[in-house]
Amino acid sequence: MDTHVEPPRSRLSVLRERGLLGTAAWFFDNAYYYLWLRLTPSGRKELRFDQLDGALTTGVVVKNDLGVSEPELNFAIEYAPSRIRHVWRILSGLPKNATFIDIGYGKGRVLIVAADLGFDKLIGIDLWPALIDVARPNVESGTKAACQPLCCDAL
Repeated sequence: MDTHVEPPRSRLSVLRERGLLGTAAWFFDNAYYYLWLRLTPSGRKELRFDQLDGALTTGVVVKNDLGVSEPELNFAIEYAPSRIRHVWRILSGLPKNATFIDIGYGKGRVLIVAADLGFDKLIGIDLWPALIDVARPNVESGTKAACQPLCCDAL
């Protein structure tokens, strides 16, 4: 697998790459999320989570922006963050004296919640180096727990 990660691109370079129709399609596919994030109380809570933890886990990453080549692109899906209240509700019922493994951990949001809930050890597995590069500083800033990020196929 190619582990080269593309640097962040300007809006103009994205427009050039996707073209006007591709950019418009992306906008219509993702506008609902960004509008929800900024215009609703529950969306603003999601933004506050990142502000409190000093992380950047919100935002959609489409599979073409993962920096992977064509064969791996067939296995990719877009990144969309898990809702904090759903994650909190699910994880709060699990025993905390265990290792928490997040497969497909994206930008690290679920690992930050797991650390906040007191899990002993955290392991994050993702196939895409571009997301791991974003997740690593998020988890480090959002938690004091030891986290082991792995870039591999979980199967």
